[in-house]
Amino acid sequence: MIKVAIVGAGNCAKSLVEGVAFYTENKNDKVGLMNPLIGGHSASDIDFVAGFDIDERKVGKKLHEAINAEPNNTKKIAESLEYNVIVQRGPTHDSVIPELREYFIHESKSPAVDIAKILKDSKAEIVVNYLPTGSDKATYAYAEAALKANCSFINCMPTPIAKDEEIRKRFEGKGLVLMGDDIKSQCGATIANRFLLTLFKMRGMNFYQWG
Repeated sequence: MIKVAIVGAGNCAKSLVEGVAFYTENKNDKVGLMNPLIGGHSASDIDFVAGFDIDERKVGKKLHEAINAEPNNTKKIAESLEYNVIVQRGPTHDSVIPELREYFIHESKSPAVDIAKILKDSKAEIVVNYLPTGSDKATYAYAEAALKANCSFINCMPTPIAKDEEIRKRFEGKGLVLMGDDIKSQCGATIANRFLLTLFKMRGMNFYQWG
């Protein structure tokens, strides 16, 4: 099994956890998988051992319960497997803008935990980062904790951490994987936006005229 810790128990994490449940229950179903096997491993080999969030509606709950808490609202892919994993209170840093504190995020008043210690205690091997776009300081904080705990780091949002030569060399020096800087779904907002921008460029649109 591949022991995974999730940073951010939002809609993307919900889809991942439910996706693992779906392919665990339907081992012969490859629909939706671009690569059913990677290095001999399938989606059913993923075991979630730790989770982090800042919202009081998720912190303190088991992972399979937290992913169904508000404000998550994506369509259910499958009934999640049950995990005896409590979502811990992570550091906020810049992971929520002031405008969202009142209307969207109910920030937990609990103190942030020692991320590296939780990762070590859970024996996590990979940290998957699902923080909101713009959470640069928070992303670097989790990456540092992953380094301290000897975990690889998959960055699923646009903070250019895998492009940072200094931190990349630190991961490589420990024999750890650092990858990502925005993991795109098959047809999500990121890839649709990139396609449209490419189309506009092909049709001769001058982007500077929008400035």
